[in-house]
Amino acid sequence: MMKTIKNTSINLLNQIAVSKHEKEKHHAKFSNLNKSTIANHKIDYEKMKSDNKKMQHRIREQMKHN
Repeated sequence: MMKTIKNTSINLLNQIAVSKHEKEKHHAKFSNLNKSTIANHKIDYEKMKSDNKKMQHRIREQMKHN
């Protein structure tokens, strides 16, 4: 009887450890994904800002010549 309880306890502890590890792995995966997504959006934003400035410059140049 005691051996069964001990084995059951060990099995439960192992399951908890595995599920905790899976949760941490899952969290790390999404955390890295979010970081790269934010970085990509920042790059897109910087490019958009740069393109916008170029466009404004072109418009000003055209207005000077007209």
